[in-house]
Amino acid sequence: MAYKNPNISDTTQKPILVKGTGTPFVSLFDGNMQPIKNPTTQIYLGAYITSFQMIFQERSKEEDLGNQAKFVFETGDPNAIDLPQLQKDAIINFQYGYLYPNGSLVCGPLLSTSIHQVDATFDATGIHITIIGKELGLNVRGLSPFKGANGSFMDFLDKGFDMGIPIIIKKFSA
Repeated sequence: MAYKNPNISDTTQKPILVKGTGTPFVSLFDGNMQPIKNPTTQIYLGAYITSFQMIFQERSKEEDLGNQAKFVFETGDPNAIDLPQLQKDAIINFQYGYLYPNGSLVCGPLLSTSIHQVDATFDATGIHITIIGKELGLNVRGLSPFKGANGSFMDFLDKGFDMGIPIIIKKFSA
């Protein structure tokens, strides 16, 4: 009888990338479901995210954060640290996913987090902001990690990432 590892599924998971390519994105909304923008450039703050991480862990003690979201922003605008939407205890709603070269995409569920910790570093290249958010009682266990979108990416933007608030992307002059 062959040994079967109980930690490995019998079903293979469909690849998330299309032909090995896909551009990750994170969309950020405040507690009122309004997109969070850079105050100087008016570009959506999600465009400045260089690292995003979801950490899933059970809360064993009351002081444990449980599930966490970690965002790292890189921007040359020092005013970004003063955004009211990025202060301790503020609510951030977010979605994440992948954009594909053929115009299609997948996105994760809408999740909410309360900002627990904000760290900022200033240097010659700008400001580096790290935000750690703790879950708001969401039970993400069992949620589908991604869903496909009907139509093109532009349709998805016009629907505001299924949030009902249109997202406008345009080329900004330097």
